[in-house]
Amino acid sequence: MSRGLSDFDITNNLVVSYSYDLPFDHWVSGNKGPAYKILRGWQIVGTTRFTAGFPITLQETDDRSLCGCDGRGLHSLDLPNYNGQPSHTLDPRSSANHQYFDTSVFSAMTLGTPGDGNPRFFHGPGINNWDMALHKDTHITERTALEFRLEFFNLFNHAQVLNPVGNFIAGNFGQVTAARDPRIGQVALKLLF
Repeated sequence: MSRGLSDFDITNNLVVSYSYDLPFDHWVSGNKGPAYKILRGWQIVGTTRFTAGFPITLQETDDRSLCGCDGRGLHSLDLPNYNGQPSHTLDPRSSANHQYFDTSVFSAMTLGTPGDGNPRFFHGPGINNWDMALHKDTHITERTALEFRLEFFNLFNHAQVLNPVGNFIAGNFGQVTAARDPRIGQVALKLLF
């Protein structure tokens, strides 16, 4: 029987959503006229997320256990051996070959014997993400309004790397090979009537 972290286990997850009405309309006297319509209704809205990463799934897909297993799944017998020492994490942006964890604590399983590693026992890279928008509502008439949005996803263009390769027999075992989207911006204009 294998035990391990759930595939979707996130130990820490902080998500903050916020909205701030910009006080530009206080720069004009009265509540009429084109200047008031231009300066009124501006908002900054956003969602910020700091989270631990998802668990890294370890596997050895060469069927060295001789069970006819494919080396995938939580209950597979095809896992690398683990010597019990901590596997230190590295910064994939500055480590050789974008290495995320120290692979020296793992070794190939003995032929005909199940590996003693745990399929999921430590987490991958976390997320530090800021999505923000500048938003404005302009009421043209009592029943008509114009909505403007300038939105940025991953505003600070922080590299959000995905989990490293967990297949022991892969040449890039423990290396990060992909990342989430970089900064994306979009502009929207909507007429409401």
